Amino acid sequence: MLIHLGTNDVVQNYDLGNAPARLSALIDHVRTAAPGADVFVASIIPLADAGREAAANAFNATIPGIVAGKGAKVHFVDMHAALGPGDLADGVHPTRAGYDRMAARWASALAAVPGSAGDDGAATTLPAGSSISLRATTACCTTRYARHMNGLGYTETVSSGSDQLLRQDATWRVVPGLAGGCYSLQASNYPGYYLRHQNGRVKISADDGTALTRADATWCAKTAPGGVRLASWNFPGSYLRHINAELWLATPGGTAAQDSAGSLVADITWAVAAPWAP
Repeated sequence: MLIHLGTNDVVQNYDLGNAPARLSALIDHVRTAAPGADVFVASIIPLADAGREAAANAFNATIPGIVAGKGAKVHFVDMHAALGPGDLADGVHPTRAGYDRMAARWASALAAVPGSAGDDGAATTLPAGSSISLRATTACCTTRYARHMNGLGYTETVSSGSDQLLRQDATWRVVPGLAGGCYSLQASNYPGYYLRHQNGRVKISADDGTALTRADATWCAKTAPGGVRLASWNFPGSYLRHINAELWLATPGGTAAQDSAGSLVADITWAVAAPWAP
C-alpha cells in the first residue's frame, strides 16, 4: 500500500492541526484490514506557494514519527525531497517528469524492502557447477544474450549459426560465489575471469584475491516473473541490467542513467538458458 496524501488539506487549509491524527488513523485502518501488507507512507511533494509550502513542511515533519510508531511493516518515504519547483506543472501537481521522479522514489523504497513487490527478492538457485547462458527477456531483445567482448559486458543476438567466439563469450560457468556466498559467473573461454561490476559498468575481471573484486563478482539469484534477477552481493537492491546493448548494475529508483525507469523491470530479468558453448 502506497500512501501520499495531505496536499488537499494544505491547499484548502482544512483542519491542518488534526491532519497528522487523520493520517495516523488511516494507517491503523489499513494495518487492521491487511495486516500482512507493507505500507509505504510518503511526505507530500513541494508546493510552489510559500505559505502552502510552509504548511506542507510542518505536516511532513510529523510523518516520520507517526510511521515509527506503527511497526516494522510501515515505512517512511521522503517524497518531498524527490521533486523540486521545476517539477510542478501548476504549482501543485507534478509535470510528467515529476511523476517519473515520484515513480522512481516509490520503486527505490520497494526495492529496499525484500518481498514488498510480489515475490521479487526471494532467493532462488542457479545450477551450480554447470554452464549456462543468460537470455534477455525484454520484448525487444529476446534473442540477445549476455556476453563479454574486449573485457566489457554486452548483449548480442546469438543463434546456432553464430561463430564459435560469440557462442563462447555468451556462455558462463556457475561457481560458488567468490565473496563466500551466492554465485559467481566465470567466463567459459577465460577461466579465472568473472562477471563483475565496477563503477556501475559490468565487465569481466580476473580474480585478484581482493575482497572488493570478489564482492563485485558475486551475484545472488532472486525470483522474478519469467526468469531470475541477479542481485549484487555488495550492493543489495541493485541488479544486472542490459540497456542499450550494454551490461550495467542498475538500482531501481536511482539517479544514474542505467537506473532509468523505462523497461527496467524487464531489463533486469534474465532467462537461464542452455549454454551456447557446452
